[in-house]
Amino acid sequence: MRREKRNYGKKRQYITGIDGLRAIAVLMVLAYHLKLPFAKGGLLGVTIFFVISGFLITRILVSELESTHTVDLKKFWSRRIQRLLPAVLTMTSILIPVSAAFNRVLFTKACSDLLSAVFCYNNWQQIFRSVSYFENAGMPSPLTHCWSLSVEAQFYLLYPLLLIFFAKFQDWRRISACATLLMAFLSMGAMWVLFDPSKDPSRVYYGTDTRAFSLLFGAFLVFLIQDRPAKRRRKGTRASWSPWDIAGTAALLALFYMAARADGSGSFLYHGGQAIASACAVLVILSLLDTDGVLSRILSTAPLKWISDRSYGIYLWHYPIILLVSGGKKAAWWIHALEILLTFLMSALSYRLVETPVRSGIIEKSISIIRSEPETRRERRLQIRTLKRSIRAVSATLVLAAGVLLCVLFVPRENALDQIEEWEQQEKKAQEIAQRKTLDLKETARRDPGQGGVQKGGESVQTDAAQKREDAQADAAQAKGKTAQADTVQTSGEAAPTDEEILNGLSLLLIGDSVAMGATDEFYTAFPCGISDVAVGRQTTESIGIYDAYVNAHGWNGDCVVFALGSNGLLYDSLSTLREMLGPDRPLFVVTVRVPYVSWEGPNNQEARAFTEAAENTYLIDWYGISEGHWEYFAGDGIHLTLEGCRAYIDGIKEGVLEVYRTKGGTEHGTYPQT
Repeated sequence: MRREKRNYGKKRQYITGIDGLRAIAVLMVLAYHLKLPFAKGGLLGVTIFFVISGFLITRILVSELESTHTVDLKKFWSRRIQRLLPAVLTMTSILIPVSAAFNRVLFTKACSDLLSAVFCYNNWQQIFRSVSYFENAGMPSPLTHCWSLSVEAQFYLLYPLLLIFFAKFQDWRRISACATLLMAFLSMGAMWVLFDPSKDPSRVYYGTDTRAFSLLFGAFLVFLIQDRPAKRRRKGTRASWSPWDIAGTAALLALFYMAARADGSGSFLYHGGQAIASACAVLVILSLLDTDGVLSRILSTAPLKWISDRSYGIYLWHYPIILLVSGGKKAAWWIHALEILLTFLMSALSYRLVETPVRSGIIEKSISIIRSEPETRRERRLQIRTLKRSIRAVSATLVLAAGVLLCVLFVPRENALDQIEEWEQQEKKAQEIAQRKTLDLKETARRDPGQGGVQKGGESVQTDAAQKREDAQADAAQAKGKTAQADTVQTSGEAAPTDEEILNGLSLLLIGDSVAMGATDEFYTAFPCGISDVAVGRQTTESIGIYDAYVNAHGWNGDCVVFALGSNGLLYDSLSTLREMLGPDRPLFVVTVRVPYVSWEGPNNQEARAFTEAAENTYLIDWYGISEGHWEYFAGDGIHLTLEGCRAYIDGIKEGVLEVYRTKGGTEHGTYPQT
């Protein structure tokens, strides 16, 4: 927000240092979306924005309430609309035709989010989105970042109404302060309670109720400082360190540290991290009230002021530009430089041609001049110039609007994944196979409680592609299984098992998400006695309950487990917990992920590598490395697999498993016992 030109009652002193804080916030967000290594938690820039907005808006409202004992809601909301809407309309009216021409997937997603971005309910649309997982696959919508504008707009709609109500009481400032602080703590509690690492965090991240505490912290600061004015900078004075200045500097350094180290998707941010960042932003603003302070002078420099003035445009434009230029993936430095250049260029044009004129009231002024009756030649020339400018502006607006309308109506949509119905059928088929395999387990355990393994006979349900092979191998696998159950040991004089014999007798449990789901047929061809338990959108922590159910409820007592999760969220403590549950003798294989559009790809793969190096009997299957440079392995979203990719994916698992079991002399529960 910017300083309002019209004040009520006492003039509010402009706090110049807030410009610098706003600039820092937008640069954090920009660095985060560029996937720069020093900005893993750069999304905290949005939290800083919320605190600043809550503070400045409440300052305006309280000033008007003190003067008039009410708020002119029509005028207040009109100003907020003039501040937010024109720039959004300009950005979307250019984004839609450009994406229709150069990236049809982004165009499709932008069209679905267009109304929610314009009418400020984007955050709730993302929470209640009911589209298919596969329709939503791949790079995110270029309007996803509009969720924060929706949260702010909803705050602007509701919070003034509360203050007007509280203003009816005599001690309204104290009541407003207490109510604001109470609502902030309730919002913090809602974020803490509703966050569940085993589920999609969208409800917590995008919810107005779970994010409002940052805005409310900023609002509470207005009541906290009471009538304390911002100190005017005295010319010729040297910057001085006050206690508040020291506290504000420490808080700003803490924000930098959190932006560099905190994982943007980690549980820390949901369990207090966002609240800590909000409190730090409050401390920074509090210190900036002293404009003679060192921090205030640093944050009031001209470059930061320039970025701050254009911060709204930078925020609006940077994300669509990044997705259009690099697809939101890690890219070369010169591509990032191009994205930054385009972002600053478009935000500067937006600030000069759209935001500043609209906020200065050019529409009302132009209408007034055009409708006036000029009395002098000078007034007549002004009227003609204004009319010509207005015609050009209206014409440009109509052309952009017509372009958007034509694109929305006539340009064909395109999803990241072709043949979505086929993918959804594949999901259903994979789940049915896993369920029937589970029934086989229970039946085997009922008939022979001592066996405790996966049934190796022809009763196991396979895919059509693997059925013939399974029938041919059934009798041999069953006979070899009896040999293993009798605890026979391979003697040194016997021949080592072949790779095919190892794979055919291996009782392997794969726990995966939709990436592994695409390779279901290939999995059962490679591992006839295995089970592939896969599901769309599965979180990593769900693996614990799945493994526990197979062992304790279904009677699985197989050879090894393949952990093929991590595409939908962070690993959290799932690897260490699962490793402990398996016991020391059962191997665990961990598959790395390739999900180029999300922030947790790198952290998950780093953790997987570190964990497999440190943990006993735990092995890495590096799908990220295997697939490097092989875009033919992936469907249009860059994540899910083509037929060639499915084969490469299962081949990678086969090689990783064989590398271990060749040295073990076979399997313990399958064809050959471990040596």
